[in-house]
Amino acid sequence: MDSETIQEASVEQFGVSVIRGFLPEEDPQRYFPKSPLSSDFWKQEYIALLFECAQELPRWLAAGCVRQEIQRRREFFPGAVWAKNLVQRSDARELAWLMRTVSFLGNAWVWGGKDEGHTDGVPPFLSFLWCATAEKLGCPPILSY
Repeated sequence: MDSETIQEASVEQFGVSVIRGFLPEEDPQRYFPKSPLSSDFWKQEYIALLFECAQELPRWLAAGCVRQEIQRRREFFPGAVWAKNLVQRSDARELAWLMRTVSFLGNAWVWGGKDEGHTDGVPPFLSFLWCATAEKLGCPPILSY
């Protein structure tokens, strides 16, 4: 890269703000808005389920029951088609919320809680949304800080 190219670059290209440094211009969304697809009760319940799982995750990790608790809620996770629909209709801040939430759940599944040990994969009911969100954002389905 030559010096002219470097001088033409702006901090915004690298996700850095002149005012807030490495923090985003707006604080991350703490909640996902009510049903971005419709007023369908099931979809609102799914977003509420993700939020509940995220809130409970520290307790589940400490108790060593992450996989058990997520597995108990398995039937409420959507299939691939609905996950892709949710991702396609979400804006950038909603996608960031989804990616952050599902990444923490996915990593907790893999590494487990106290005395659970690790596993080699993530079940489809959790990976559908994680992979669809990562694909839309153009990044791998991993937890990045």
